[in-house]
Amino acid sequence: MTRPFFSKDRISHFDIFENLAENALNQAKARLQEGCPADFQDTVGRFTLDSVTEFLFGKSVRSLSAGLVYPKNWVPGRNEEYTNHPSNVFAYAFLEAQSQAAFRGRFGSFWHLAEFCRDRIRKEMEVCHRFIDPILRDALEMNDKKPTTRCTQEGNPAAIKDEIVNILIAARESSRRPTYDDVQGMKYMRAVINETLRLYPAVPFNPKTSAESAEAAVWSGVDGGPPIYIPPKTRIPYSVFLMHRRKDLWSPDADILIRTASLMQG
Repeated sequence: MTRPFFSKDRISHFDIFENLAENALNQAKARLQEGCPADFQDTVGRFTLDSVTEFLFGKSVRSLSAGLVYPKNWVPGRNEEYTNHPSNVFAYAFLEAQSQAAFRGRFGSFWHLAEFCRDRIRKEMEVCHRFIDPILRDALEMNDKKPTTRCTQEGNPAAIKDEIVNILIAARESSRRPTYDDVQGMKYMRAVINETLRLYPAVPFNPKTSAESAEAAVWSGVDGGPPIYIPPKTRIPYSVFLMHRRKDLWSPDADILIRTASLMQG
């Protein structure tokens, strides 16, 4: 369903990102001119949220319109308008839902036992759905009038909504504007991004579950050790963060950013 969103024609439209980037940078400059530090992580997070909602949904949550947050205890009352801004309702709900989903991941398939009395995510997801539902409804009505191949989950709004939320989660990172071909030719930029993601992967930890087969899996031992027995339907957590820093797979200096020359060779 989402493949058409990432066609060459779609991802070469830089207007959205250029306008939002200029807005974010101007706000950061204005804050620094006040003699006040700017929270770069919060600023980039809002830029990402606004750009991805505009790019995928055609409607931005406009979280940057709330302005940048002031440091805690900087000036009493300065954050009151920021905190109560309508655009922050979605931003805070979405962030809290992500945090609670990560908490569920610690319990695997038994997460519901930790939420026996209440659903920790329901309240936040209701806020997110109030934003997504009207967009989804309009898109489905448009698809009924002019059918396209984008809505492959026809008749199943819940499946479409889940895919939209998944994409939204996944999305959450010269004076002449670059073109699509320019971006494709930015080998140094691509190398730096790849190396940064090696050291700081977007998903540092992840679990897998062994197949539901009748026969259990037996993996070769590590460094000549005994074989490892893995029963069916076994949850196996692993660390991408540590895998990407293994010196036997990368280099003796795998825990630091590789030099530019080495980056370009990759």
